[in-house]
Amino acid sequence: MWTAVPWQRPGDVKEGDILQYLRRVLPCPVRVVEMSHPLFDRTLEAHGFRRLNGELRLAVRLPDGSSTTIPASATDLCAPEGHIGRPAATVLSLEGVRRVRCLVAAKSRRPEEPRD
Repeated sequence: MWTAVPWQRPGDVKEGDILQYLRRVLPCPVRVVEMSHPLFDRTLEAHGFRRLNGELRLAVRLPDGSSTTIPASATDLCAPEGHIGRPAATVLSLEGVRRVRCLVAAKSRRPEEPRD
């Protein structure tokens, strides 16, 4: 049914099957693929799962040795089809924010041009 390699995401998993899949493959390494997540592109060891407020979350071990949970959909193990590596939002660097702020300030200082 699914590949035997635990870090490869199944192609088409129904909601009811995902829990059985997780029971079979965990523990395994997972990569955070949600670009807005603070641990983006890090590989962590997933060792369990649970639902919190209806959201499926993976229990992972952080690089410092502590444990936490992250949304399963933020990992390569359970990300929605076509979502891996795609940005969730556009994020500006600090320099980008400064440039946009200067442009807005300059635009607001200019006198209105007469309209015909």
